[in-house]
Amino acid sequence: MKKIILAVLICSSFFVPLYAQDNGSPFELTLVVPARLDLGKRPISKSLNNKPELHVILKNISDKPQKIWSESYSWGYENLSFEMILDGKRVLIEKKPREWEKNFPDYWTILSGEYFVFDVSLTSEEWNFPSIEEASKIAELKAVYRNTSNSFKTGTEGNYEGFWTGRIESEPLEVTLYR
Repeated sequence: MKKIILAVLICSSFFVPLYAQDNGSPFELTLVVPARLDLGKRPISKSLNNKPELHVILKNISDKPQKIWSESYSWGYENLSFEMILDGKRVLIEKKPREWEKNFPDYWTILSGEYFVFDVSLTSEEWNFPSIEEASKIAELKAVYRNTSNSFKTGTEGNYEGFWTGRIESEPLEVTLYR
């Protein structure tokens, strides 16, 4: 019996990491919040005056080109979001709703093995970033990329098809929030 349990444990140690990495997505998502050497922390602060505090890197890990909707228009505007654990509670950080003067299905193509980088200022007016009362607060932050629309069809502008749909998350990072 012990040999069977040992064999199952050994086999599962090989297959679980492969499944966890693949997950059926052609993408890998990485959150980068540069650390301040003088503080020894990864700061997110209103005092940065809407300059990007972080970067989200979307890598195409498939062997085929992958299309993603541009975040400049409604199809991709809400695809990137963040989840934060603050004071033991899960906080969802999304872009605020907006009106569209111009709106069409624009997209980017990410070639196999290549990257797309989102530069993000969570404290800008574009995001529903929570306010904090304390001067600083530790939180855990992860990026989430999701797409629910795999096509758009129109008679005059052409057909837009073949977009990946699904949800992926980055590994969480510890950040320090400053008001």
